[in-house]
Amino acid sequence: MTYALPSLVPPLVKGLPSRPDDENLRDLFDALTAEFDEERPELVEALTYCDMTTGPDGTHLDVAERLAEIHSRYGPKHLVSRSITASTPCILAAVRAVERALASSGT
Repeated sequence: MTYALPSLVPPLVKGLPSRPDDENLRDLFDALTAEFDEERPELVEALTYCDMTTGPDGTHLDVAERLAEIHSRYGPKHLVSRSITASTPCILAAVRAVERALASSGT
């Protein structure tokens, strides 16, 4: 199953917690974080959840599968893999928070 995303999503994705280390490594962290505030942490968690449970072809993946897919695609030395490794605790925390919220809502 694949999903179409509204045009609002791409600009918001720049603010995901899975991105700061990547952008910091590229010296863009300050510029990007100035553009997006974190008044809505639940939105950041939800976007992280969507990003980290959806494969490149739009199929649903477990977060562990998604992390493995990213590392497999880019290799261990690539900037993206290094960023994902550094961000894994934040990614997992966000995904687990959304999973708890979904479970408690009966969804």
